[in-house]
Formats: sequence, C-alpha cells, structure tokens
Amino acid sequence: YFLWLELPAGIDALQLHRLALAHAISIAPGHLFSADRRHANGLRLNCGHGDDPRCEQAIRTLGQIARSLA
Repeated sequence: YFLWLELPAGIDALQLHRLALAHAISIAPGHLFSADRRHANGLRLNCGHGDDPRCEQAIRTLGQIARSLA
C-alpha cells in the first residue's frame, strides 16, 4: 500500500514535504527510513486509496511543487 519514489538528484524530499503540507498533502521523506539519512531525494506515498479523486489531484499538486524545486 505504499509507493516509493526517487526524485531527481538535488530535489530534497524534506523540503518537498514541508511545501506539500501547506497544500494539506502529507508525504514521508525518504531520510526518515534510513539510519544514516540516505534517500534525501526519495519519498513514500500511501496509495491505499488510489481511486479517490482527491489523491489524483494531490499527486498533480505534488508534481507541480517538485518541478518548482528542480
């Protein structure tokens, strides 16, 4: 029920997380799942309700935010 994503190098998933929260979108930055803070450009999405139209819009918004960080 989780989708792991690797963002392009240089995009900080923690920064993306903070910006996404302003849009009521919650993601899990990858460094939370590593003892040595690897995966700074990775993130985990919950996709248990993937057929919910709100999820589709949230993913679009997340993509727009991520592109703004590139």
